[in-house]
Amino acid sequence: MCNYDNEYYVLKKIDDDIYPNLTPLKETASIRFNRRMPEPGHILKFKNRWNDDNKRAGIKEDIGSILFNGVDILVDEEIKEILSTESLHKVGYYPAIYISDEDVWIEDYQFVTILNRIDAWSREKSSYDKENVGINNKYYLSKIVLDQSVLDKIPYEKRQLFKLDSSMVNLTLIHKDLLMKFSDRIDSRIAIPVATYQG
Repeated sequence: MCNYDNEYYVLKKIDDDIYPNLTPLKETASIRFNRRMPEPGHILKFKNRWNDDNKRAGIKEDIGSILFNGVDILVDEEIKEILSTESLHKVGYYPAIYISDEDVWIEDYQFVTILNRIDAWSREKSSYDKENVGINNKYYLSKIVLDQSVLDKIPYEKRQLFKLDSSMVNLTLIHKDLLMKFSDRIDSRIAIPVATYQG
């Protein structure tokens, strides 16, 4: 019997101020880059939301191979090449620039647009506030249990990387086989097994 909770990981920023918390520059925010597939000519620009606070506190940022804009991700070129070889379902890439706290423009990133959304969490086994329902029947999940009957019907190629639908946060989930292809390039703490994830 397949246990999807041990096969999938949630990608999530480490809760520490040394890791950048990205926010798009004004001209980037108008592109709606996380809601539509990339179009030629767009280059996204991001900075650290806590840039000024970190400078005042003397905090030096740690810039990794994966950066987070909320639950969305930017990946470096090497990881992007790995993802590109998989022909991922409804996934596209925008060239992206990260402007560091030291005002260095780092052009080695791609924003990963994930339009592959799967409502794959079990209403019976997951932990969530049934009374707190958002727009389009979205819920805040404190513990996720994946619904095997849903994922069994979806070919592996179409569920390697997806957004968890019908959840308030639209978490990014990645299959362990895909994750292992670049796990040596990331801090293991950004990939949390669904089985142990706590929202």
